[in-house]
Amino acid sequence: MHGQSECTRFIYEHLSEASLDLVKIDTAGVHGHGKPVEILTRVLVHLRAAFVIVRTGVMARSPGTVYVSINSNMGMYLSAFLALVGRLSGSRLVFHHHAFAHIRQRKPAMWLLTTLAGPAATHVTLCEAMGMELGRRYPTARRGVPLSNAVLLLTQPSGERRPGTELRLGHLGNLRRDKGLDVCIDLAKSLRKDGLDVKLIVAGPPADADARQLLAEAREALDDAFCHRGPVYGSDKERFFRDIDVFIFPSRYKNESQPIVIMEALASSVPVLAFGQCCIASDLADSGGMAVPVGENFVETAGKLVAKWMSDPGAFIAASRQAAERYRTLKREGARQLERFTELMTAEREPHRAGKDRKKK
Repeated sequence: MHGQSECTRFIYEHLSEASLDLVKIDTAGVHGHGKPVEILTRVLVHLRAAFVIVRTGVMARSPGTVYVSINSNMGMYLSAFLALVGRLSGSRLVFHHHAFAHIRQRKPAMWLLTTLAGPAATHVTLCEAMGMELGRRYPTARRGVPLSNAVLLLTQPSGERRPGTELRLGHLGNLRRDKGLDVCIDLAKSLRKDGLDVKLIVAGPPADADARQLLAEAREALDDAFCHRGPVYGSDKERFFRDIDVFIFPSRYKNESQPIVIMEALASSVPVLAFGQCCIASDLADSGGMAVPVGENFVETAGKLVAKWMSDPGAFIAASRQAAERYRTLKREGARQLERFTELMTAEREPHRAGKDRKKK
């Protein structure tokens, strides 16, 4: 389950506890049956969602609330269709943005969605910086509410890390080039070439043949200083974070927004070095790691900080403490944001017919 699915599940369960009358429709469709079948099922489930929106609006005595977790890429046109149906039905519209590609660069599908939704729609983003950029790209998206992925985590911060003679770099995710696997390997090779005793531990499934080739090259180049653990979940993921000293996340993935795995590293008192895409820069805030500006030489910039930590254990211990404290701060901010979001979703609306609002999801 990826971050968007986890977030949607969390919000549904959270709003259920608020005693709202919810109607949940999974618009993801089916997978593994070929592209035409997947497209057809997604269209059909969105048509069903539109029918439910209209039917509920007619049956209810006042307009309800339509919450949409926005599809990425071409699926965004289907989300735009729901925006039109929801607006015509008189519903309050709330759109949750999880991807960054349509915010980094203006996209016709998102322009259509924000235009059809109108200026009264609320747009939920993962951080304030993401919301500001969304409003700049799409002026119709005037109403924004931040809601950090930090609300999804229940982990309590662990104790500070103390470096050993060997420093262990870690990378976790769907292993692929645009997620930074190649840069992680290059960083480990560069540091070892400079005579530093580092080890690279990666976890997760290789996404394609290119990733498998990168892993093979890493084994050959780094030998015992490289370890691939495969997919990790639950206790295995906790063990992964215990076994590393620094988390490396040089992702160039176009939809990268606010990776949960970075917060999991911070919660484990593990400093993070990552490209500062979307919310990553504000999440790290140069506290407990570093957000390297996108486009900068990651291996060179991150390598200097790793070398400093290896030569100055006190600086590394301080970074570990700051990582845990940054996680606590993100959790506090997330709790306040969740409270505001809940108030938005549970607020009574002015009825156009007698009776109370019905909320739907």
